[in-house]
Amino acid sequence: MPNEEWGTKRLCPTTGKRFYDLNKNPIISPYTGEEVEVDNSKSRMIAADAEDAVTAKAKKGDKADDESLVDDD
Repeated sequence: MPNEEWGTKRLCPTTGKRFYDLNKNPIISPYTGEEVEVDNSKSRMIAADAEDAVTAKAKKGDKADDESLVDDD
């Protein structure tokens, strides 16, 4: 278990290596010495994922309807 004093585990955008931020502000990568920007916004939401699933089902259902209308003479 990591100690609370180590802070949050971060990812260096340049090297792709993981490191702990040691609760410092600004967050500096120990590998490159560059400041790491933190994106606080969520890239996806659970509601958006649920909507995507419903849309995918609807599209799949539409394909089945289109295939049943094709006449194989």
